Amino acid sequence: MKLREKYGVRLNTQNFRKVTSEAALSIDYDKRLKIVEIEYLNSDVYHYLNTNNKEWAKMIDFANKGKGLGGYINHDFKKKHDYYKLIVLPGVENS
Repeated sequence: MKLREKYGVRLNTQNFRKVTSEAALSIDYDKRLKIVEIEYLNSDVYHYLNTNNKEWAKMIDFANKGKGLGGYINHDFKKKHDYYKLIVLPGVENS
């Protein structure tokens, strides 16, 4: 379910990946917070809540293959999670 927009900072984990996809520019995963971050082609950033390692591994698999990530995100992943658009605070970085 889409939730209200939130102001905040982008994830900054060692899981960050730039991807070649029909939907996304980059993906990141915070295992502790169970959040997947997706930066879409239009530069909008979304956080997906209560995610898990298995779903992240599936995203990485699609990203490594260079196809299927957009379909997985739009037809499967988004339907399973609450998510919100992240309004990135200018000049603030997560460390």
